[in-house]
Amino acid sequence: MSSPPVKAPYYVEVPAKTKETATVIFMHGSGGGWEDMEYIAKTVQKETGMDHIRWICPKAPVINFGPTSLPAWFNVTNRDLTKDHDEEGIMHSIASIEALLDQELARNVNEEHRIVLGGLSQGGAMSLLTGLTSKKKLAGLIVLSGRLPIQEKFKTMASEHAKSIPILWCHGTADDLVKYSLGVQCTDFLHQEIGFRLYRDCPEDYYDGITWKSYGGLGHWFNEEELMAMAAWLRVVLPQSGSPPSDDPELGKSLNDTEENLNTLDG
Repeated sequence: MSSPPVKAPYYVEVPAKTKETATVIFMHGSGGGWEDMEYIAKTVQKETGMDHIRWICPKAPVINFGPTSLPAWFNVTNRDLTKDHDEEGIMHSIASIEALLDQELARNVNEEHRIVLGGLSQGGAMSLLTGLTSKKKLAGLIVLSGRLPIQEKFKTMASEHAKSIPILWCHGTADDLVKYSLGVQCTDFLHQEIGFRLYRDCPEDYYDGITWKSYGGLGHWFNEEELMAMAAWLRVVLPQSGSPPSDDPELGKSLNDTEENLNTLDG
């Protein structure tokens, strides 16, 4: 007997202020909830050029998480976040978020290239694991204080178009949970193993790879500066109407992918 289909998670919606032409799905981290993601949505929506975006803030299921139970997209059993990944939980959450994407596309309002997937911490991890393995080619991904689990398995799962999806990755240098160095390692992995272009702390944003932004002294959370960076990035990736930035030679700009031109930081 086949297993029943995985259901999309429940969510809270922040409607577009004007005619809706794009969607951002933004996920919380372990132990969190939609309330903080709703705050992010409403704060970013106040910025110029954000009125047309509908925000969806999904709620993770309550699962056994170490010695307790709390909302999370997958379990963590080791303080070393590079080990002991809950692969079963991760795969279930990927299927759940895929179901949410299907549900969103079934509305026949926004096509896949008008959807951005993102999140904080575990939510950022799930945005990477879903967005870069899906057959759907999304407009982009946003990661705040996140990481990429199951890296070896991910190499076999990544879609053919994965490296063409722009990513905004923001990380605090004082993050004591998902260490700054782990974020650096994850982006280096995507650059070296998957073929992403990587722009680390460049003075301007690029939209044909990973735009990495460091925030000095920021711990495992977000700040207003990050949210303003999100708004600026979304203004290009999800303009009120038009093609994705990769189709525009002026916006899909890149640096030569060489060590001397990649502005890397020691991690």
